[in-house]
Amino acid sequence: MKKFLRLLVLSTVAFASQMVAQTETTTCCFPTTFAGAGSTLQGQADTTTGDNKNKSLSVFITALYNGVHQCPTFTYNTQAGNNSPEGISGTIQFPGAQFFGGTDVPPASDQLCPNGPLLNWPVAVVGIVPFYNLPNQMTPLNFTAEILAEIFSGQHKHWSDVQAAHHAFNLNGKDTDPVTSTPITIVVRGDASGSTFDFTQYLSDVLGKATPMWTLQGFGPFPVNQWTQAYGFPNGSSALYFTPPPTGTHGVLAAVTGKAGAIGYVGYNNIVAEGLFPANNNNVGNVENPHSGSAIPGPFIKPNPTTFALAMQNVMSDPQLRYSTINSQVTGAYPIASPTNLVTLACQFSDCQAIELKKFLNFYITYAQNNAATLGSGALPSSVVAQFIKQLDCLASSESCISTKVCSCCVDKNTGLSTCCVGGTCPSSTQPCPEKDRCKDKCKDKCR
Repeated sequence: MKKFLRLLVLSTVAFASQMVAQTETTTCCFPTTFAGAGSTLQGQADTTTGDNKNKSLSVFITALYNGVHQCPTFTYNTQAGNNSPEGISGTIQFPGAQFFGGTDVPPASDQLCPNGPLLNWPVAVVGIVPFYNLPNQMTPLNFTAEILAEIFSGQHKHWSDVQAAHHAFNLNGKDTDPVTSTPITIVVRGDASGSTFDFTQYLSDVLGKATPMWTLQGFGPFPVNQWTQAYGFPNGSSALYFTPPPTGTHGVLAAVTGKAGAIGYVGYNNIVAEGLFPANNNNVGNVENPHSGSAIPGPFIKPNPTTFALAMQNVMSDPQLRYSTINSQVTGAYPIASPTNLVTLACQFSDCQAIELKKFLNFYITYAQNNAATLGSGALPSSVVAQFIKQLDCLASSESCISTKVCSCCVDKNTGLSTCCVGGTCPSSTQPCPEKDRCKDKCKDKCR
């Protein structure tokens, strides 16, 4: 009996020790969920079911990451109301709820380290493409900046009008017939949008000097009601616009696919994610790279991951990893291509949070480059990836930031602001750091 009891005790102890060991190996960082939100180009709403999973960049990669690292869980919000400016502001203002943001336009310089709280992380090169619904069109249309400007400002009421004005446009089928020509419906974003900014930046860069109405006044980055502010739907053409203007990438995709004759602008990767390419790829247009020096329209660049990546070729190094390659002069580059980015606070509440974000960011950048083509995006140059990896050293906890001089150091839980105190205590709304104690420039010692 004593022998039995001794064996029972030993087995119980062994079982308990095994359970403790299992618990220790599966200990999860607090919080157990790291939420992200922002750019709908990175995370369009998921309307699929079953095995046809949402493959928009951040939604797809977070799901893959969770399959490998089960704790903590990373998520990316696809609900309506998200956009690039929310990706930036939410990360700064709600550090306990949004741990990373997505944005298609980098934050302003004063929002980024060493002078602000954020780090910017370019993750892939994306192309904004003209996306249209013309069932009779059997080959891709060719768009110059002038053609896009005329269409989106309402100067043409029917598709045949565009062909009549521009012979290189390449419209075919009954849409060239003035009698049966399909009316144009213009679909533009109704919310603040990085996609809108990139799209209109191309038009502004090419046409701004010659056509003052296409300057960036009214476009941003990120004003609300961008099209009405800039044009008020000019030339009495308000009837041509899809109303109410949709919000988010998925809203534009749904509006265009649901209306014959409609045209909008979206990320090429989002079209790939939703499987909206027909077999002959005739619903996405080619866009002119206007740097050939020829008076003849062209060359018209086919949007794909290779031509997107070319836009980043030989890009100059930037200490804050801010890049805009719209209207690239590289031969063969798609002209409306630019990196999409993640943002994080430089200084997290704990070492654990900083470590988990580093692991996630490293996975994201690696997967996005190795699988760029399947995701419908372009790969970043190796030099930019190397900068990205080096910048991971800048991501740390408030305590580590102070001891290692990494960027701005403390995150005030009341205000969400990130600053640095030499004395080792995070500031509060009642006792902020003295200005002389801020270490805005000292992050260069380690990170830059």
